[in-house]
Amino acid sequence: MNNGQALRLLLADDEEAVQKIYGSQLLQHMGNSVSSQVSELERELFEEPGAVEDVSPTTVTICSQGDEAVDLTTQAIEAGTPFDVIILDVRMPPGINGVEAAELIRDVDTTVPIIFLSGYSDIPKKEIDKRVPPPNRVHFISKPVRMAQLAEKIREVIDD
Repeated sequence: MNNGQALRLLLADDEEAVQKIYGSQLLQHMGNSVSSQVSELERELFEEPGAVEDVSPTTVTICSQGDEAVDLTTQAIEAGTPFDVIILDVRMPPGINGVEAAELIRDVDTTVPIIFLSGYSDIPKKEIDKRVPPPNRVHFISKPVRMAQLAEKIREVIDD
């Protein structure tokens, strides 16, 4: 993540209800509003510029298909504003699945952390690691996922 700039997340999931939940709750769990207010209050109380770590805002771009995720990633790279983390559902009918999307994303961004979310995957993790290298930049969370769990995983992968 670029210092001082918004954390940019891309999330692709074919279920509209899941998209709405992610869109409304993920930002809260990333700590944007509360952390920013606390940091500002600490600055005012202690008058020590730079003593409190700045919390960058988070933006979440949501799409419903793998091919959209590839297009959005390509556009972001071309605009000089790449995503910091990409979150993909493994199964997204009727289009390409999350693993196929991740393979295409790797053609334009070789190091972006990718988090796969899935209730069911018919593709073994070892195969995904081979198809979407490097394995240390590929992560998995099983559905159903708690927003706090996803937010923690996002923080973990951007700190690597």
